[in-house]
Amino acid sequence: MSESMPPINESIFLADMTRLITTPAWIQWLNSVGKVVSPTLGSADQKLFVQADGKGTEFSKGFCVKAFSRDMTAVTATGVAHNGAGFKPGAVIIIGSAEGTINASIGFSDFTTNVSIASYAGGLWHSSATTNAAVAYVDGTNYQVLSTLVATADGFTATWTKTLSPTGTFGYAVLFLR
Repeated sequence: MSESMPPINESIFLADMTRLITTPAWIQWLNSVGKVVSPTLGSADQKLFVQADGKGTEFSKGFCVKAFSRDMTAVTATGVAHNGAGFKPGAVIIIGSAEGTINASIGFSDFTTNVSIASYAGGLWHSSATTNAAVAYVDGTNYQVLSTLVATADGFTATWTKTLSPTGTFGYAVLFLR
């Protein structure tokens, strides 16, 4: 121990540690306008996250589930918004099917790599190693592909690419993860 450091009084140190863990006022930082703030505690099922802008923290569950649908007759489109997460996701899981069929798709994306598996009636399961986050099959030749996902402050945008003449609706759920 150096001469400039006084010895640590173990009982005071432990008391301070207890307050640090149990008293939110002991956890403080400067917010985006330079004001000292303390966190507002969330409920037991929430965790503390840094906000997307990096200027503060917030309590959140860290995930959100939303339902979406895609008109299979719609033309190829880029920048299709998938909003409502309430935060900028770090990854998503997408599960969907062409409504009224046994066709299914399961996909994952961390906004760098997309992987998915998909099937259609009478066909085999197909996998995508790095590009497709979802494949909305009507049959083996008529389908739409969800790709090029970009995380936003409230969800993500993506590209839907139409192949030939699919019909119907692709219903899908997205699990947004921080």
